[in-house]
Amino acid sequence: MDTQISPQPVSTSYKVWQSLFILGCIFNIGLTFVPSMRVKVAGFFTVEEKLISNLQLVQLAFQTGHTGLGLLAVLFFAAWIAFLVMAIVYQKRWVFIAGASLSALSLLLGLFSGSSGNVEYLPIPRIIGYVADVFMLSGFIAKPPVAAAETK
Repeated sequence: MDTQISPQPVSTSYKVWQSLFILGCIFNIGLTFVPSMRVKVAGFFTVEEKLISNLQLVQLAFQTGHTGLGLLAVLFFAAWIAFLVMAIVYQKRWVFIAGASLSALSLLLGLFSGSSGNVEYLPIPRIIGYVADVFMLSGFIAKPPVAAAETK
């Protein structure tokens, strides 16, 4: 008796949830390079306003000694890339659950973190970031097809 494993057909709803998850990953990765905040930088006699991206914020965090904040941002960026690749190539349930959990953490940090008077978040990138995190929350719903065992 031979046992063969044949994949079940992929449902349309899974493709939609997977697409939303992947789109959320892409948005989060893209927002790393888009200017998303206006920062007041004090000089010797002047105060200058600069538009900076999250990548520049990470560089600034390391330069000012906030290594933990910089490492957290780098880990989030690396995780979004890893989850994007795994959601496309290695479609397992735990990939979507872990990615959605990371997104939930990112969403909570974004909603409940304070802001200093020197930082003004631009509304459009901020809204896109929240939408990207909500898209990634679809990982809690996405259920990849499971291979079914058939006997001959």
